[in-house]
Amino acid sequence: MPPTDRTQAVQTHPDPSKRADVFWSSGNRGGMHEGKMQFRSFPSLNEAIDFVRSQTAGTRTSLGYTIDTGDHSLEGAELNAILSGQDQP
Repeated sequence: MPPTDRTQAVQTHPDPSKRADVFWSSGNRGGMHEGKMQFRSFPSLNEAIDFVRSQTAGTRTSLGYTIDTGDHSLEGAELNAILSGQDQP
């Protein structure tokens, strides 16, 4: 069975040295985005992942965080797998 676009997107990560932007809601409560959106740019995807990992330390989810490289977005289960070390970009 040939891979679908979604399957291929999950298996293919952007270049870890590529510039990345992180977006998140400052008032995230149980999935409800009640606060203002915040944004921060990083010179590399690895640095963006380290930032999200530090911000979500002690929690089991990165809900509310998105990392965007311009041609690929990491969020939800895909981002959680990277943050927990189960997957590498």
